Amino acid sequence: MNFRPLFAAFAAALFFSTPLLADRQHTLHVVTTGDVHGCFFPDPYVGTKTRPSLMSVKHYVDSLRNAVGPDNVMLLDAGDILQGDNCAYYFNYVKTDVPHLYSRMAAYMGYDAIAYGNHDIETGHPVYDKVAAELVSEGIPVLSGNILEQDSRKPYYPVYKMFRKAGLKVAVLDADITGPSIPTAFGVKERAMSDGEGILPCRSEGGIALMSLNFLVENPADPVVWRGPVIAGAVKQFWSDVAWGDVD
Repeated sequence: MNFRPLFAAFAAALFFSTPLLADRQHTLHVVTTGDVHGCFFPDPYVGTKTRPSLMSVKHYVDSLRNAVGPDNVMLLDAGDILQGDNCAYYFNYVKTDVPHLYSRMAAYMGYDAIAYGNHDIETGHPVYDKVAAELVSEGIPVLSGNILEQDSRKPYYPVYKMFRKAGLKVAVLDADITGPSIPTAFGVKERAMSDGEGILPCRSEGGIALMSLNFLVENPADPVVWRGPVIAGAVKQFWSDVAWGDVD
């Protein structure tokens, strides 16, 4: 698991904002966790060596909120939460008559939004549907841009959520650059165009704004084999160079 202050990890949750609006400087601190895989607490089951955990982030986030104000901090999770550690398994399949430990911890830590990853979906409908409902009941949206209903091919969860934070209008959306082809999933075959100021996103039949490398390459069937730094640069361009609409 990792967390990065001031920058949202691109694996599943995407944050974008311009640093200067009107005559005021706006600073929004974004803390993102990801690949938790059920490691909720630092204490191991065997031995005494502590490990990275969700609870390890709690003190940092609280300190940051106290320092800069809670409205100037966003806490996001980029997915792969529910599959891995024994603790997650216990609440996934054994102790199912109470709220899942993760949904309780997310509410306790004050998460703003959660994006599901493939390891969350692999737990099965009864697990991830239950956790999602619990999170939503706590006011925490669950997002995903590449989980579709089998028959309608419409998104199973919302693909984005708008927030007002630090005086900014902020869009948090799901971005999975290593997942299935977005154009194929949504049945979109057109190429992305530019209006001279930015790249115009393609739109699904249901009106969802989409951006993918497949909309930009000459042959959409060609594989794109990139590693971390280049992927990070591409995703950064996706939120800085694409005309997403009325967001800061």
